[in-house]
Amino acid sequence: MPSTILADNAYFARLLRDARRSAKLKRYDAAKMFGIEQKQFARYERGKQLLPAHILEKLFYYGFVMMFARRRNK
Repeated sequence: MPSTILADNAYFARLLRDARRSAKLKRYDAAKMFGIEQKQFARYERGKQLLPAHILEKLFYYGFVMMFARRRNK
């Protein structure tokens, strides 16, 4: 039987905010990267709205990209 992993919205909001900050991106630039408006990005980042699956996929993809870019720029 597969196990179910539950995560609250605050966890993903924190993950999104921390990824953006570690990449030293402004909300506008991060929103542009995800293809959404800045206000919508802020709602996700503050945990006011659930992250849809397509944004979660991009978060994991761009999260790795942002971490790699940060390491190269040091």
